[in-house]
Amino acid sequence: MPGWHTPGQEQDSWKLVHFIRHLKQLTREELDEMEKLNPKSPEDRQEERKEQEFLNGGQPPVSTPSMHHH
Repeated sequence: MPGWHTPGQEQDSWKLVHFIRHLKQLTREELDEMEKLNPKSPEDRQEERKEQEFLNGGQPPVSTPSMHHH
């Protein structure tokens, strides 16, 4: 398959490499910001609620603006 090169593609590739390398060092604030930019479907929210309920011993999860997976 032939390679494709467009202007800026190499720079974009390096940005992705730097981002991936930084993932293991994300701060709580960076993770919170990323969650805000990643919308969840109603199905995702329902699954997250069920997971939290299970982890709370069958009790409904405490309402929070955003639930986080650790």
